[in-house]
Amino acid sequence: MPRGAQTWECPLHTPDVLASAYSRAGLHVGYELTGEPALLAQARYWAWTGLPFIYLRDPAGQGIGRYLTPPVYGATSWVAPVWMGLPVQWCGLVYADALFRLVRHDPKASGNRWRTASLSAACK
Repeated sequence: MPRGAQTWECPLHTPDVLASAYSRAGLHVGYELTGEPALLAQARYWAWTGLPFIYLRDPAGQGIGRYLTPPVYGATSWVAPVWMGLPVQWCGLVYADALFRLVRHDPKASGNRWRTASLSAACK
């Protein structure tokens, strides 16, 4: 479970899309430096952990909201507005960038999925 990337506003236990992006990106850099396949496999794992943060259906049921990304699922330190389910697209863009960079090293296994997901997270 990706957690702990936004400690300025979220408790450490809160699931967090930035943690997914940062974990994936760090492992990817490790793979690029060493060529160690296990690091690429771990980068793939952390890429998958961010997909639940992309709205694939319109959350409001009114033709808006598809592909938006809430930054966290759970508690935040903010009182107003309440962040539950609200999109914060800079977090989605960081995640999209992390996925897009994975495409060049993982084109056979799931490159099309990473490209589609990264464009989805970035399109709003």
